Amino acid sequence: MKQLLSLFALTIFLFSCTDVTEVDVNADSAISGKYNTMRVVGDYIYAVTDTELVTIDKSDSEFPVEIDRHELGGQIENLYAVEDALFIGSETDMHIFELKSNGIPELKSSTEHIVFEEGPVQVCDPVISEKDIAYVTLSSEQPNNTDPCSRTIILNELKIYNVASLSSPKLLHSIQMDSPQGLAIDGDLLFITNLNTGTDIYRVDHKGNVELENHIEGGAHDVIAVNNKVMIVSSTEINQYNYSNVQDIIHYGTIAL
Repeated sequence: MKQLLSLFALTIFLFSCTDVTEVDVNADSAISGKYNTMRVVGDYIYAVTDTELVTIDKSDSEFPVEIDRHELGGQIENLYAVEDALFIGSETDMHIFELKSNGIPELKSSTEHIVFEEGPVQVCDPVISEKDIAYVTLSSEQPNNTDPCSRTIILNELKIYNVASLSSPKLLHSIQMDSPQGLAIDGDLLFITNLNTGTDIYRVDHKGNVELENHIEGGAHDVIAVNNKVMIVSSTEINQYNYSNVQDIIHYGTIAL
């Protein structure tokens, strides 16, 4: 918990020099990360617990009120908002909700990532989306095998979906990876941390294709990227980089945890 609080504070510090005063889900760059569990969209706050999606109306800032609650089941990983939709990663599924004008989200689909004879495999699976394409990292490898996502079946891959239809996502690609964890997207760049090998940076065409552009050494749990600045979080430190030139990434700071 202390690490997550530190990450939150450092996120504010890292991006305080930009002109961004709030997250705009329609902007080309959106702050994301494996541990994102809350998003503000207009007059509404959307938050996930381990098992539920909660909607809060904040139009009256002095008296915000809960207006909806959806039971999702399973361990929820993260929440990502884009345009008129919410993407939620759980241990077994990618849930997609459409945002209605009254603020109450409507469940459009729940997509199981992979199913064996004994049922769906439970993994850690944060999700992000950009321009009709959703990216999900699936990983059953976690630090010291203490995380609830650790399973006897080893599964490590990136799944790419076309989500132009929120009710019927289509799997485009499954790419085997080492130990994917957190992910973030900034424009045409997709960042994926690997627990064992470091952070991969891909160029994406927003049609489902990805091409490796660069790699940053050092195993990591999570990543936050926006406006050519990135924080990469490991169990012991946070490293900060500038990727204005993705072929010549500049390291400019390390903060111990």
